[in-house]
Amino acid sequence: MRESSVRNYSEEFVSFIKYHFNHKAVGFLFVVIILFYLISIIPTKIAYADQNTVSYKTFQSVEIKAGDTLWSIATKYYTEEYKSIQNYIEVIKESNSLKSDTIHSGCFLIIPYYQN
Repeated sequence: MRESSVRNYSEEFVSFIKYHFNHKAVGFLFVVIILFYLISIIPTKIAYADQNTVSYKTFQSVEIKAGDTLWSIATKYYTEEYKSIQNYIEVIKESNSLKSDTIHSGCFLIIPYYQN
């Protein structure tokens, strides 16, 4: 009789441990998933908060003065939307159908740029 009661208690204890372990594991897994979600989404929202300013691409006609170069003009109107000054110079050249970097004073260039 005593052996069967010990066996019943040990079986009950094992089932008690399994039941609570399974529910605690599921709860723990749920908490880990929620924390992972929050950790991954909060930095994204912070990054997008900085990008809420809207920039509009506009164009301006600029007269080339003596001593001006594409580089000097590009540095005056360059904004972060362009990858680099070199890239921006290529955009200016494309906008004006220029095949070389040669520009002449007295002529005009169409300069694309972004403004807030």
